[in-house]
Amino acid sequence: VKGFIFILVTSVIIYFIFRSYSIKLNQFKYEVKKTSNLYKALMEQSTEGVFRLDFNKPVPVSLPPDEQIKLIYKYAFFAECNDAMAKMYGFTNAKEMLGVKPDAFLPVSDPNSAEYLKTFIQGNYRMIDVESHENDKSGNTKYFLNNLLGIIEDGNVIRIWGAQRDISKIKEAEEAKRESETLYKTVVESMAEGLLITDIDDKILFANKRMSEITGYPVNEMIGKKGYDILLEPKDRKIILEKNKLRLNNSSDTYEIQMRKKDGTKWWSRISGTPFKSSKGEVIGTLGVLNDITEFKRAQKLVRESEDRYRSVVEQVNEVIYQTDSVGKFIFVNNFWTQLTEYKINETIGRPLIDFVNGEDQKLIYNVINSVIFHKKESAKAEAKIKIKSGGLKWVEINAHLTRENNKIIGISGTINDIHERKLADAELVKAKERAEESDRLKSVFLAQVSHEVRTPLNVVLNYNSIISDVIQEKLPGELDSELKAIDNGGKRLLRTIDLILNMSLIQTGNYNVNLEKIDLKDLLTRLVNEFSSLAKEKQIELKFSPNLQESFILGDEYTLAQTFQNLLDNAIKYTEKGSIEIKISDGGNEKISVDIIDTGIGISEKYIPNLFKPFSQEEEGYSRKFEGNGLGLALTKKYIELNNAEIKVNSKKGEGSVFTILLNKLKQ
Repeated sequence: VKGFIFILVTSVIIYFIFRSYSIKLNQFKYEVKKTSNLYKALMEQSTEGVFRLDFNKPVPVSLPPDEQIKLIYKYAFFAECNDAMAKMYGFTNAKEMLGVKPDAFLPVSDPNSAEYLKTFIQGNYRMIDVESHENDKSGNTKYFLNNLLGIIEDGNVIRIWGAQRDISKIKEAEEAKRESETLYKTVVESMAEGLLITDIDDKILFANKRMSEITGYPVNEMIGKKGYDILLEPKDRKIILEKNKLRLNNSSDTYEIQMRKKDGTKWWSRISGTPFKSSKGEVIGTLGVLNDITEFKRAQKLVRESEDRYRSVVEQVNEVIYQTDSVGKFIFVNNFWTQLTEYKINETIGRPLIDFVNGEDQKLIYNVINSVIFHKKESAKAEAKIKIKSGGLKWVEINAHLTRENNKIIGISGTINDIHERKLADAELVKAKERAEESDRLKSVFLAQVSHEVRTPLNVVLNYNSIISDVIQEKLPGELDSELKAIDNGGKRLLRTIDLILNMSLIQTGNYNVNLEKIDLKDLLTRLVNEFSSLAKEKQIELKFSPNLQESFILGDEYTLAQTFQNLLDNAIKYTEKGSIEIKISDGGNEKISVDIIDTGIGISEKYIPNLFKPFSQEEEGYSRKFEGNGLGLALTKKYIELNNAEIKVNSKKGEGSVFTILLNKLKQ
């Protein structure tokens, strides 16, 4: 009985032992399955690349790093990875990447690859957040941030686990930022102007190379110094501080001030100051562009001196210079009037010119004044006898010119010449004529000089406006982009006006040298049609070219002919709202070639055609006119045509279009 009880108890104990083991075994299997599912979910859902490298043959860790690297390349292969990892290298899914060797992505020939693996080995086969430079399967450069762990058993690497993140886009952005900063630095350091950035107290935060060249201060000597301490005289410091206060109100301005170089010499600067803002948009200082205008100031002084000399000449010249109001009353006469007539200036101002003319000549002078002021004749002249205060008469020549201001007639101006002796000697007449011609020439020379002084800074404005637009275009709000375009368009319009004035001045002063050479009209017009095609396309105008001659060679001046056809094509496109423009070459007869520019534009009234080629003449005048222009284009075109011994004709009807015909001499064989 005791034996039976022992067996029974023992069996029960064994049963419960095995039952407890079975429960724990099932729990362990459950945990293993749960862990396996978590690992699988991690692999599938992770946005980072997760992989495992296995080895066909273990790599001893006791070998030198270079030998280990060779064996890793020889025996390692991708045994497992997720889809995210595969896609980083250009594969569709993980299966395509299994069995691939590391050399496919870390080329043995790339020194960066060896350095990367050496870092891993020397870190005891552990690596955290280390960048690698690799290739995808198509050979494209990729950058990854890696975490690696080598499994070592019995002194051998048998497996490598890893996770990596694709940072290629970040690296590209960093490179783009570096390139942008390099470009910005290149632009700033190549500027023709000095650039200063100061804080509100005028402490210099930045200065470019040009600023150093202008002032003589090395850049490092300027940084941290007060600008007004090293660059200005004490009396001018208050001006800069007041300007800096304006910046706090988000105000920009341009002003001129005399500054001081390191060696003590003075120089004139034109400063364009704008608020310098922090990344939060707060005004923290001033950004100033400084242009050395010392030479300009010197030239300006010379111009003033020239003007003073001109005024001195006006007061000392041996002829009367006068101006009247719109009814013929004197508003200005120079000192020679008193010398000529003995009447003082204060006895003359406010009285009509005709009061001083001899009775029998008054009707003649009245007609001259009437023709200029009331019949808008540009100029007139007459010879008459003028009264002397002490008695007697003198022969004078009265020259009258119509004077306008803002297209409004305000009176006449001119000269009164003493021709008393000239009546007795023709030589005096020749001398007076030479003076008048010289005066006209000086006027044109002065006009050319002034136009040049305007054109030079205008070109600088346009160039830097373009650079600024290109460099910071993506950072500008939309409305500023349109403002930059408005600056560019307005500048180009002003530049064209200046070019027209300069060209007219060259021709009027006789300084243009005509260069006659063999020209192929067909080739010249083809280039111009190509240049204007985009402009015509913008207005949806058809631009046609019909070269109807086999040969179209002429002897002419290429520059003036090109300008002629540019002006005519530009006008045709400007004044044509819809329809077409045709340029046609044909035989003009009498050894001439005819070029017709035909448009379907607004046309020209028959009444205005006689004035078409007069300088500064336009059919529509005043601020309400529909089309921009200065009235010089066709006047120059006429001059250009004459220089080429050619003819120009116009046939136009208001509202239907115009035909401009140029007849040019064929090149004689």
